[in-house]
Amino acid sequence: MLPIPEVPPNLLARLRTAPGRMPVEVHLVLEEDDYETKYGDGRFLALRAAFLDPAAAKARRDRLVKENEERLLAKKGTVGYTYHLKSVRLILDESNNRIFTDAAYPTRDIVRLLGTP
Repeated sequence: MLPIPEVPPNLLARLRTAPGRMPVEVHLVLEEDDYETKYGDGRFLALRAAFLDPAAAKARRDRLVKENEERLLAKKGTVGYTYHLKSVRLILDESNNRIFTDAAYPTRDIVRLLGTP
């Protein structure tokens, strides 16, 4: 949960005018460290990027996949990263002056990434 005054004004304006209004669907790009998943203490999906546009999320994921493949080829590596897409909901609760999400990731992190080009 995040107080509305902490949401960047440009993002707040976009959320207020989003088609379908509330809740707004947010598309996350998640990064899985394959080494940790295979040999470490379990699977963890790190939040890498957030988008309101699903095509932009897919494009970022595809770019990260390509960069990972190039890195593995250059270093002759066998273990890199796997990238995933996940959709979550962002809810603007103006009556209680807050914004929150149904994601397992902190609302503050998602809002920060939405405001990052």
